[in-house]
Amino acid sequence: MLSHLSLAALLWIPRGPSGSTDLRPVMDRFERECLGRGGAACAQLQAQLERALYDDLMTMELGGKSPDRRLLRVAARAELPELAAFGLRRLARRSSPEDAPLALAGLENPCAAVRAAASDLARSLNDPQLRRLNARRGNLGGDSKSGLVPTRVPGAAELAGAPYPGAAYSYATSRKDLAIFRTGDPPDRVIAGLRGKRVLSASEIKALKPPKGGKAQDEAMAAEMMQAMMSGKDPQKLVQEMQTRAQAQNVDWTRGIEGAEGVANVRYVVLEETSQKLPVKVVAVFRDEALGATGLAYHLTPQSPGYAMAAKGGKVDAAYLQALQQLQMRRD
Repeated sequence: MLSHLSLAALLWIPRGPSGSTDLRPVMDRFERECLGRGGAACAQLQAQLERALYDDLMTMELGGKSPDRRLLRVAARAELPELAAFGLRRLARRSSPEDAPLALAGLENPCAAVRAAASDLARSLNDPQLRRLNARRGNLGGDSKSGLVPTRVPGAAELAGAPYPGAAYSYATSRKDLAIFRTGDPPDRVIAGLRGKRVLSASEIKALKPPKGGKAQDEAMAAEMMQAMMSGKDPQKLVQEMQTRAQAQNVDWTRGIEGAEGVANVRYVVLEETSQKLPVKVVAVFRDEALGATGLAYHLTPQSPGYAMAAKGGKVDAAYLQALQQLQMRRD
């Protein structure tokens, strides 16, 4: 549980507008029961205090008053997204080098509105790490129009499997098509832990090209599908997997990674590949100077539109399967 709200008791509560709710009992209980602790009751108390602080700061601003700088720094560290964004934006107007840790934490906030405000503060500071992160800033648009809803972290189904154990998602550098995780483990240990089939350089993975389409490739896909169906595999899932695999073969695994600010010594760990040695699941591992950690990058491949053509009403189109069967039987 955050302890910085105790500062607000000295700077803010005595100055509360007349007629406002007396928050001294809430603050007293918070300081008595919650400093250095957690729990649902303390989270409720903190939320109540932060909402009241936000309302009062907005009232002060509308009245033409400038909040105390120390109070803005309290606000910038808040859990409430509106309050944190307010504090960060006002600090950006008259920034100080001591605000760099606040900008750094704000860039990793789950809510896009807070990350955008932290980006404003970062631009006003002469800090090398913040410059690197700002150059790579990703999901500032967020998952809602307001940006106050936490950005959803991709799950194992969207990644190349489960994330590396203990790795944390980086909100500051991830994008809609690229999930970046960070870990304190050195790159060689991460690569060994991923247990990939092989490790490639950027030039090696770029040299791998998918085969050109044609009758032979179509027959190979049909044969694979029929064999899987005969073994009892769900046809609907099979179609989706094959569409995803076909799409993954055309992914540029180096996009958004090579040449990115602060990214160095990138190696590409192939977790899954086709019988033709074409990667379909890849994790990039690198030293990330912007994050000050080892980075892992997972490309997020959207569901192929072709799957919608193969499945109708939750069932695989019988005509599609019949065409595959005819293709399998064709010998001309």
